Formats: sequence, structure tokens, C-alpha cells
Amino acid sequence: MKVVGSLLLLLLFLAFVAFVWYKDLVEPYIWDDVVRKEAEDAGWELAIDYKSSSLIMPWTLFKPYSWNLGFVDPLSIRSNNSTEVVKAKMLWIRREDSGVIEQHVDEYSFDCVNNQFTILFTDSEPASAEMSNELRGYFCNL
Repeated sequence: MKVVGSLLLLLLFLAFVAFVWYKDLVEPYIWDDVVRKEAEDAGWELAIDYKSSSLIMPWTLFKPYSWNLGFVDPLSIRSNNSTEVVKAKMLWIRREDSGVIEQHVDEYSFDCVNNQFTILFTDSEPASAEMSNELRGYFCNL
């Protein structure tokens, strides 16, 4: 009887640990399934899936998780004939470590010659940065 009680206590403890750690163990790998489907159903096309890992969660070094998804509105893509500069509307969806999911849509200009992109904010000055290989691969090979 004492063994059964100990096993039951162990099972309850493991269930509690699984419940508490669910956010850290499982959710980083499944949060994007629904988000991807909703965005794609709305006409957005996945262009970039940035992955991440953490030393605090060592298993992620072997299986990184998605933390930032970049979708493109294919109907918004505009380029000059030589695709030196491409403009498009992008939807970014990011999951913070806290589990909060943020999203925003902005107009972008991608300069394939100078390897720069510019966010064309409607309410502030444009911001520019160097393009990642993923952005360059998507927009400069149209």
C-alpha cells in the first residue's frame, strides 16, 4: 500500500512539473502551427522562419524553435524590371519568451544591390538595416 501511495505521489509530482513546464517544453514548438495557418488562409505567404535556441533550454540547441515569422503579401510585391529594388508588405509575428505573441504589418523596400532593407513606417521616419540571407534569398531572387 505504501508503494502505491509513493507511486501516486510521484505521478502527481510529474504531472505538476509537466503542467508548469509545458510553456517552456512544448509551447515554443507548437505556437506557430495555428498562426501559420491563419496567416496563409488570409493570403500571406511565409517568407522567413527565424529559429532560436537557448542555453537555459539545452535541448533547443539540437532542435531550435520558431520565434519570429515573416509573411509577405504576394499581391503587394512591386519591383523595377531588374529587381534591384523590391517593395512589399510584410506581416511579422513574434513569440516572446514570456509566451506573448506580437504581430505587426509594415511596408518594406528591399535594395538588392546594396543588401539593405528599409521599413517604410507610416507614422515615423523610415528605418534601414542590412538584409539577412533569408530576406535576400526571398526578395532578390524573384
